[in-house]
Amino acid sequence: MAQTKAEKRKAEQAHIERLIKSKDFVFEPTSVQPTSMPSRQLTYSYSLSIKNDSVSCYLPYFGVAYSAPMDATRGPLDFSSSDFTYTTKTDRRGGTDIQITFSDIAKPRQMALSISTDGYATLYVISNNSQPISFYGKIRENVDRHGRRAASR
Repeated sequence: MAQTKAEKRKAEQAHIERLIKSKDFVFEPTSVQPTSMPSRQLTYSYSLSIKNDSVSCYLPYFGVAYSAPMDATRGPLDFSSSDFTYTTKTDRRGGTDIQITFSDIAKPRQMALSISTDGYATLYVISNNSQPISFYGKIRENVDRHGRRAASR
């Protein structure tokens, strides 16, 4: 028997909720909004991967950086961390707000991920060493390119 649109939507929302609760998902941005610049569409596979006790970030940065990175081959949003706090809260529309606060000063200070019930998300990045930046995209299950559940980095 075929599912109705409402049943498909409810199943998708339940799937998104499970991903968030499991702390095992990937945010894939489709556009970026730098501070004081026009938004840009992203065509490369950038991502923010959350896997239980680790965060792997590979995102572009456009804007003013107040200090040079220690490793000039990596951008300010190209890092992995396991030293962070992760808190969630349900917003008034049923979506989820996630705060990730890093303990390592060399990384962004904080990331705020606001996820709708449909999985669309906005990521705000706040850093001590550069202007804030935001990304818009969607979250998905943490799987590798062959469709298998991805292992931690």
